Amino acid sequence: MTPYDKMIERADAARILGVPIAAKPSEIRQAWKRRVLESHPDRGHTTSDAFVDVNNAYRRLLDTGDEKNPDAFQPGSKVSGRPMRPSVGVRIDRFTPAEQRMCHELLAGIGVAGQVPTFIRRCGRKVAYVFDETASAGMNHVAVMAGEMVDKRKVKPVHVEFVAASAGKETIEIAAETRRALFPGTSSVLLHFGCDGN
Repeated sequence: MTPYDKMIERADAARILGVPIAAKPSEIRQAWKRRVLESHPDRGHTTSDAFVDVNNAYRRLLDTGDEKNPDAFQPGSKVSGRPMRPSVGVRIDRFTPAEQRMCHELLAGIGVAGQVPTFIRRCGRKVAYVFDETASAGMNHVAVMAGEMVDKRKVKPVHVEFVAASAGKETIEIAAETRRALFPGTSSVLLHFGCDGN
């Protein structure tokens, strides 16, 4: 129905009830009560069609269209200035024994002693590996599973080495060039040491 058709329909409804088009809801209701009593079929003055026309006219004049389109913009409702994005939840998974074994085999194949994470935490494209042991002062070697952001079928262990200034609890952020090479698809990769499995 075009806006012109709606305007004609409202004008007809106002004519049936005998009110101006811009009548207030209270005026429309009073006119409707009067017309319903006049056109009621039990009174014998008119047919039931006139009674139905009066009721339909009342509904048309009071109908704002909200029931038909609940998503219609309402005056006073707020519109966000930026598009809504779904929230990304945090997912924490324990490394399986098979994954830990693959990481240990990689370190043994390289011939270095290193650490393997206990948990992996993901939030969107941000990844954090959680280690129970603390970092050692100097050169550290770790093996972690990587590649799932590109293809879950091609997840494999990778070797990462870094230098820690001191021993103890430490959080290391992987440098951007290393991250792009070893962890494609991620926006940041962190290594958390000394977390005791919590």
